[in-house]
Amino acid sequence: MLSIKLKHLDEWNTARIDCARQYTELLKDSSYKLPAHMSDSECVWHCYVIETPERDRVRSALQDVGIQSAIHYPVPIHLQKAYAHLDYRSGDLPVTEALCEHCLSLPIYPELSKEKMSRVASVLLDLENR
Repeated sequence: MLSIKLKHLDEWNTARIDCARQYTELLKDSSYKLPAHMSDSECVWHCYVIETPERDRVRSALQDVGIQSAIHYPVPIHLQKAYAHLDYRSGDLPVTEALCEHCLSLPIYPELSKEKMSRVASVLLDLENR
């Protein structure tokens, strides 16, 4: 199965790159912090993660209109059970903890249409005006 899928990898990566460009263009004038693109590297955009202090409200509003989003790291790594032996406490890594509270992954996949991305962006922009 993997050998079949690998034949499409470059095409899928290109489609994801196009999706990320579209999101960036649609949201460039918003207050959301958009992912940075480093000019000396190439990203295939497994995730398109925005930052907003109102992450939970934004996620709920997207869900209300049938748009799925994700929170990939709801608990900072240093506060997870597997790392308890390191004795980190809440507040020890404030930047990491803030990112875990503010990051939201928007839908992104090779088949995502421009219309669907426009819908996501429209909902996000409408939320700014409320």
